[in-house]
Amino acid sequence: MTKTLEQLNARVDEIDRKFRDAQGWGSWMAEMHRERVALEAEIRMLRGEWMTIASFDLVEHLYRQRTFSEQTFGPGARTKGVIDHIRKELIEIEAAPRDLKEWTDVILLALDGAWRAGHSPEAIAAGILMIQTRNERRTWPDWRTADPDKAIEHDRTGEVRMREALTAARDWFQAYAAGHANKGDTDKATRNQERADFCAAAIKDQP
Repeated sequence: MTKTLEQLNARVDEIDRKFRDAQGWGSWMAEMHRERVALEAEIRMLRGEWMTIASFDLVEHLYRQRTFSEQTFGPGARTKGVIDHIRKELIEIEAAPRDLKEWTDVILLALDGAWRAGHSPEAIAAGILMIQTRNERRTWPDWRTADPDKAIEHDRTGEVRMREALTAARDWFQAYAAGHANKGDTDKATRNQERADFCAAAIKDQP
């Protein structure tokens, strides 16, 4: 049954009163907060205000989510707990794959795990941009020939060649650095070791 705008606003006011009257944080607050967010979304939709989503600020959201999550679920990595929760949400997605709420739960849990692993909101946003850009630059097989029930893997041929080239360059620079060091030429030894270190770092960055 679809609720009216007046009913939705009344429920939001009721939730706000409960938050104001609460003494400290309780487990019930997490579920009530989720309900309030859903109510606000319904209210915006009824008012025709969905255009405001275009100005959504991911970094600002992450600061908001981090504050709420730390107050509600406590500080620390909680890696196993987050993973356990994600597994449960994936089961719910399998049962209702068209339910946006279930997919959103996984997104929020992934973001929660990222900040709990020590990454700032700015770093998480930059990571999303970086990975999306990397995926766009990769070579992918024709999706028409892929099994729709299996993950589609990108072509790693070029990456293997790049890794081999970087490894060869690293070994070459290390050998030159060692040779110059044995000759007492510390300046050339240092420069070549820096180049070897650069290649080693680039190898680690390979997918």
